[in-house]
Amino acid sequence: MSHRSSGTPSQSALKTHMAIPVTAEDLIVLPRLAKNILDRLELENLHPEDLRALIALDPALTARIIGMAAALRGVVPPTSLDDAIESLSMSKVIELAGRYSAAAVMVEQTDTFVEELWRHSVTVAHATRALAAAVRGVSASWAFTVGLLHDLGRFAMYRVLATDYMSLYTQALEQRAPVEDFECNTLKIDHALLGAQIAKRLSLPAAISAVIEFHHRPFEASNAVPDYVPLIACVSLADKLAHRMGAGYDFRDPDPGMEKPLMEYLALSEQGLADIIKESERSTFEATGFLWK
Repeated sequence: MSHRSSGTPSQSALKTHMAIPVTAEDLIVLPRLAKNILDRLELENLHPEDLRALIALDPALTARIIGMAAALRGVVPPTSLDDAIESLSMSKVIELAGRYSAAAVMVEQTDTFVEELWRHSVTVAHATRALAAAVRGVSASWAFTVGLLHDLGRFAMYRVLATDYMSLYTQALEQRAPVEDFECNTLKIDHALLGAQIAKRLSLPAAISAVIEFHHRPFEASNAVPDYVPLIACVSLADKLAHRMGAGYDFRDPDPGMEKPLMEYLALSEQGLADIIKESERSTFEATGFLWK
């Protein structure tokens, strides 16, 4: 697996990063997707609806667009990515997409680990949307977006800590354990809490920061953010389904028993879950296959 090796912090520097001074600039568009956007903008053949679809595939672009719209809207945050795009002029959306894509192409070579993170996030987004369609009381407008953004903290940790984060990944892989266990032990913070902090710094709506923070412990959200528990449960289950689909970061063997409490809470049957997995695999491939042709 390739990864960046330059600028790796020392162990003492690693401890300094526990405040993890992450900024929006540490959220980089997938380089392969960024190049596709830039090529199509240069040819001036990118229809607004095509641009929206490309933005919806990338956590960094989605977070930036929603954050920008939320900052402008103030007390009435956007209710979806589409709503956020409509709050900005199309010329502004094109400018942002071009600027952030150019930055990604300039500073980041195609990186296997980044692509794996991106594939996981997109898979969870599609699975969350499929779950929301089957579950009463879950915001369909937010389902895809919150699924896409649930691992913002993991992207940021890797960007800031580079090969030190890769060593945690390697330990988790070798010991067949979830990566977040090693994040907590070594960094004293996991990607979920860090991601929630980033979401708040970017002025993202409360639903997004709540889902990010609690997606690994959905039932603990009942007291803190009760209104978002069904949405958090969908993302949490989608995260586990992504592992089943070969796009996860819990290296334990898939255990359907771990999904049971979430299935019961969301009133899903085994057949219903199987249908959701099939639909998620299909829609993920249709949305992303063009990047690897």
